[in-house]
Amino acid sequence: MKDVPARHTPSFAKIREGNLYYADKTGFLEDFFLGSRADVNILARPRRFGKTLLLSMMTEFLDITKDSRALFEGLAVSTNRELCKEWMNQYPVIFLSLREVEGKTFDDALQAVQRQIGHVVACHKYLIESEGVSDRYKKELERLIHGSADCFALKHSLSVLTRALYCHYQRRVIVLIDDYNYPLAPAKSNGYLEQMASFMRRFLSHCLSTVWGNLKFGLLTCCLNRPPHVASDLLVKSYTLANFRFADTIGFTKADVDNLLAATGLLRKKRTIRAWYGGYLFGGKQEMYCPSSVLNHVNALLDNPAASPRPYWTRSSKSALAKRFIPANAPNIAEDLAVLLCGGCLVRQADRFPNPEYRDPSFSFVWAMLYQSGCLTRASKGKLKLCSGKPEYDGTGLVIPNREMHTILADMLVSWFQATVSVEQHNELCSALWKGDATDLVRVLEEIQQGRGTKEPDTADDNSGAERPLRENCCLALLLGCLLASFRKSCVHLDAGKDVFDIQVTDRDKAFILEVRRATRYTDDLEHLADEGLRHIATNRFDARLLAKPAIRTVLHWSVAVSKWGCTARALVAKAPSDV
Repeated sequence: MKDVPARHTPSFAKIREGNLYYADKTGFLEDFFLGSRADVNILARPRRFGKTLLLSMMTEFLDITKDSRALFEGLAVSTNRELCKEWMNQYPVIFLSLREVEGKTFDDALQAVQRQIGHVVACHKYLIESEGVSDRYKKELERLIHGSADCFALKHSLSVLTRALYCHYQRRVIVLIDDYNYPLAPAKSNGYLEQMASFMRRFLSHCLSTVWGNLKFGLLTCCLNRPPHVASDLLVKSYTLANFRFADTIGFTKADVDNLLAATGLLRKKRTIRAWYGGYLFGGKQEMYCPSSVLNHVNALLDNPAASPRPYWTRSSKSALAKRFIPANAPNIAEDLAVLLCGGCLVRQADRFPNPEYRDPSFSFVWAMLYQSGCLTRASKGKLKLCSGKPEYDGTGLVIPNREMHTILADMLVSWFQATVSVEQHNELCSALWKGDATDLVRVLEEIQQGRGTKEPDTADDNSGAERPLRENCCLALLLGCLLASFRKSCVHLDAGKDVFDIQVTDRDKAFILEVRRATRYTDDLEHLADEGLRHIATNRFDARLLAKPAIRTVLHWSVAVSKWGCTARALVAKAPSDV
């Protein structure tokens, strides 16, 4: 086995100098430099997919203060000698990350901007001694290094540094900004969004404007391409998750993962890693993997060959964002979340963010956030057949990409269920399912949806004695939430069709197959749909393995038909202890 450390680091130089595994993405340079590009380009990808590493690689390749030939030796870009001669270490580069710009107040955020800018300017402190830089610019640069710049000076700080670099080298400057719109998220949470958005527009436009002739090009990255769009004053070209160009530039392809596993002697884990960390569709490129999770799990396997896969995404800030945002919207999206967890597909507007104040669940901030942060991905052509809507007219077909995201979203559904349903009602649901009591199951579901006996809200302005009916029929969400809360390890979805979902649950010596059918028209007969569900279970022999196991003494078939106006259930005993 070849020993190739697989630690995740955003520094290209450290990776190459330390002989760490690197998925060669330098082919991007040829495509980007020689193909069509705008003066300002935005590349949007989920966090943990390698945006910072891409910008770090570009910095090493372009920076006029470096000699990067050894770092790029053997990589794809090194074979294009003409490109390397024209671009390698030929331009002054500004590489700035705004990932750490946050604070409880606008002044706190400005101090964070000052720290980041001060660090970048300090890397170019030789400009203060340059004969080509004017005294006025030198004074501005000194103030930035010493942390004494005011708000006005900070707005122009990138522009000053760009102009100073151009004057010193007499070459246009390349500006690379990582997480360019990140400061907007804490600004919105802490009530100074308008101030920060106004600041960021000036901060970016003064630097990235082509009017002064200082700029070669700018490349900005972001995770959530959300409003307000602080680069709207510029002529930009955006490459989102839906764009075909650069689709495989950020993230691991299947070939990247195969090469890594071969180098580490872990090819036997290929199927597991694909199931847990692959499944993303960027542009037309299926089988994209999350690099951070893959590398984390490879490291775990190198330390302990018996290590089980786990959701590493829960460590990230985007996980915290989702966990804060989902509970507030759970009453609106619980049923849709259950559809996704059962292997289904949804059509929602997700490529662009709506106004956050717009509350229509079918066009909500939450779907764009889940999609652009990597919790969901675009559906393949095969999965699109399961969608009720039409993606070409209604939005984007969305599915859960892998088991890592399935685990995280399942946790969110369980949290909603436990916050909505009392312990007594939870126990009644489980009891009715195992007894095969269809009448009791429907009764409990209706009580929960009408708000009778459910948990009281924690907010102070709610009426403590008022019933709180759920906003729409969410039987699938209630049933799946119940099963995941009680039988997480043995609850698996067997099949998903168009508005049809099959789930299997086992508990020691008993098991059941549950099919949920959703009516799509007012005229649909729920009784007929419930009967059809039982026939579907029998015809497809979903219980074949259960019936063949002597240890499973009881097998039930359940069919639940639901609509916006109610639900009907049927239960059938397929195997009883007396049959054994």
